[in-house]
Amino acid sequence: MRDVLRLFGVLLLASQALTGCGGNNADDYVDTAFIYARGINATLDSPNQTMVVGPVRFIPELPYATVTPFSIFASFDTSVLVQGWLPDRSRFDIDTIDGLRFQTGVEYTFVTTGYVDAPVSFAITRERVRRPFADIYIMMAHTSTLEAELEFYLTAPDEDLANATPFATLAPTESSEPELIPEGEYRIRILRASDGTLIYDSGLLVFFRDDDAEDGRGGHDWLFTIFDGPDTVQWPILGYLTDGGSSFSIPGEGDNSSLRVRQSATTIGPVDALLDGDASSPLATDLGYLESSNFRALSPDEYLVTLTATGQPSDVLLEDTVETSPGNEYALNIIDSHAQPVGVLQIENRRSVVTSARLDILVGAPEDELVTVYLGYPDQVDAGAGEYGFRVVLRTDPPGIFGRYARDPGTTFVTVVTIENADDTDPTNDEEVVAFGPYEIDLAGGDVKTLLLLPPPAGSTETVQAILQDDL
Repeated sequence: MRDVLRLFGVLLLASQALTGCGGNNADDYVDTAFIYARGINATLDSPNQTMVVGPVRFIPELPYATVTPFSIFASFDTSVLVQGWLPDRSRFDIDTIDGLRFQTGVEYTFVTTGYVDAPVSFAITRERVRRPFADIYIMMAHTSTLEAELEFYLTAPDEDLANATPFATLAPTESSEPELIPEGEYRIRILRASDGTLIYDSGLLVFFRDDDAEDGRGGHDWLFTIFDGPDTVQWPILGYLTDGGSSFSIPGEGDNSSLRVRQSATTIGPVDALLDGDASSPLATDLGYLESSNFRALSPDEYLVTLTATGQPSDVLLEDTVETSPGNEYALNIIDSHAQPVGVLQIENRRSVVTSARLDILVGAPEDELVTVYLGYPDQVDAGAGEYGFRVVLRTDPPGIFGRYARDPGTTFVTVVTIENADDTDPTNDEEVVAFGPYEIDLAGGDVKTLLLLPPPAGSTETVQAILQDDL
């Protein structure tokens, strides 16, 4: 894991050439002609957001746990409207930040936190640093939805926190003042103020000015903020670092990815799942059909997952190599393929969005066919006329997994077609033939589900077996 964090430091350094310079060539230039604004979406159950100031939609679509670069514009308005995107591309109002008094030469960071039905939105303001500059600045903001007062520490990588003073102690919605720091290696750690519990450790971070910058240039003005992370990994929050142009997600050092196994194969009975052959600490034991193991928090790495007959580690049914990455939770779906079990790796991304359902589709059948999958609402589907909605999976060879697709609450139809004559050189005679569907699924707002389209059990006359799984 240490090598990964050192690589992050290299990436951090390399990216700074994008944002370190700017402004006028004159050393005494102060950029006061415009308003500088960016947005942070920390609303836990929100869809993508747009932010509007008067006639200016300066943020068109902002996903959760994301910070935008700065937008530059002039405005005499006094409020920011925060809207959410619905799956049909329409918008609805979430919140308004009122009482603003925009000033030129000031940076505004608009933050939305809380929940869609109980939003908490606020603005962080600070005077824009004189351009050009050669220094390194950093400020920190508490934008977590679930954490109370926190102590933020910025230290040398090996410093003992017992002898350290917090860089800032922040309640939700609070931010620190920017401070000038020397170039070099650092580490950010965060403790709950109530009991001293360590809830975040960034590992090694490297802050440098641009190597090739002229004297008096190449500095950076960093904002470090936090978001609520998956509850299956080591840290309950993840970090995010931005300097107004370049941005980096920092899940934290240690076990910041996770894995589970979901058993959906009919050709094998209950199984044990081992990581790197370790029978003393199995990922799952006696895992039956349509059952899922618990998540295992893991350091990002490559792992060998072995399925064995229950209690018989030498009876290997499947081996699959899985590579995990920081901040992500994974499911290894075990399905049938040509009457043998195979693994299909899924990035879970299980965050619930209150205004819509979210759907993954695992396409495991029809086998040995070129497959296209349609998603459609009732008014888009007319099977007699050959209308099934929109293609979401185009000409794929099973197995594969696709999504997460945002869907309006209510009925969604899934249709699977095979492509006939696709193996010749004449694309004009390709023909879609319905293999399955339209298949009706009823979804509610906040649902996070996976539709498994699998080979049917032995003896079945069906082409596809559909299983809808709840991912939460």
